[in-house]
Amino acid sequence: MLDAMVAVTVGSGTLVVAASGNSRQRGSPPEYPASLPHVLTVGALDQGNAPASFSSGSQHVDLSAPGVNIPVAIPLTYKPPSYYDLYFNGTSFASPLVAGAAAWVWTARPTLDLSQLFE
Repeated sequence: MLDAMVAVTVGSGTLVVAASGNSRQRGSPPEYPASLPHVLTVGALDQGNAPASFSSGSQHVDLSAPGVNIPVAIPLTYKPPSYYDLYFNGTSFASPLVAGAAAWVWTARPTLDLSQLFE
């Protein structure tokens, strides 16, 4: 069902961006929707612009973005007793950076079609 939903979404002209997963230590098994065709799959980079130690090294990774020590705001109830964390790691923090950059590119160049934006 997920594959069908991604196909409908891409078919409607929408870019689908997904985190590759944080499973390098487990051999980078396929993650979904990141491993589906036509999904722009994003891995995480560390502060030295190297692949983060946790970031999936799957063949489906299209590009990477910062994903280590990302400043975040979280609900006060998330982590008692301190109730906050200043930084998190993960491909889930890298993929929104790519989605935002893609949105900016599409705003600046609205004549690009979906495949051009993807590339």
